[in-house]
Amino acid sequence: MTKYMHVTYGSKAILTEVIKKHPTHQLHLATDEQDDKRYQLFEITEQANSVFASAITYEIIDEVGQVDDVRGWMNWTFITLNDEERDNFLRRWKTMGDTARDEAYGWLSSRIMVIPSTYDLAIMSTWTLRKEFFNWNVEHEWPIKQYVGKQTKYNYREKGYRFAALTK
Repeated sequence: MTKYMHVTYGSKAILTEVIKKHPTHQLHLATDEQDDKRYQLFEITEQANSVFASAITYEIIDEVGQVDDVRGWMNWTFITLNDEERDNFLRRWKTMGDTARDEAYGWLSSRIMVIPSTYDLAIMSTWTLRKEFFNWNVEHEWPIKQYVGKQTKYNYREKGYRFAALTK
């Protein structure tokens, strides 16, 4: 069965209201680590349509690790690849194996997603701590590294988020 991730952005106040309006949905609120006024709200579901008024919808192509419990620090990597490059990247991703997904470094899970009918891929990985991702990234080879430094051609970018605490 196909799974989707729906993502929207806004202020904490607005996104908290969205959470209140949809109590039966498992919605996750996260803070942009570079801008504590910018928030992300997402839902992982089998529904192709989102409850968000304005959403980016990703189709989850593959997910590994502790995918039933979304927690920790999140690294989002975005890249635009043509059909041939995407197919090659996905082959490398699937053969990467457990050696590159190292729980000893605090890795929890990874999801690779595509915006349907586009060339845009997103990878969301979760880690127990931010520093563990950076330590792992220095020591491991993974399929995305060949695109780093070629931001113009591949529209490569990364973003970090931490889960937001809801307070009354």
